[in-house]
Amino acid sequence: MILNEKIYALEFLDGSTIDIYDETVISGIVNYDDENGFYSKVVYEDNWNGDYKSPKSIGTYHIHVGVMGFYTSVDMFFIQNDRYDHKAFMTSSIKSIQF
Repeated sequence: MILNEKIYALEFLDGSTIDIYDETVISGIVNYDDENGFYSKVVYEDNWNGDYKSPKSIGTYHIHVGVMGFYTSVDMFFIQNDRYDHKAFMTSSIKSIQF
């Protein structure tokens, strides 16, 4: 595999896209509403295949299961270590995932 190879692209409803590379670290956020109130929590923090070795990784090596499962199981995500690191994106605004 080429170092920092593009793995897939996210296309959003507004037409914008984000390219996800081999070494891109993504954090997944889930919203909770329970007896403690409404809050958001980071539940995933890793790259696309678990190589980042975060304790909060789902770490699957089947790309379609891992990627699709990730985006359907979190409410928001943000990308670390690049130009998007100060924004959280809503997974409900993803139009397509292009491999």
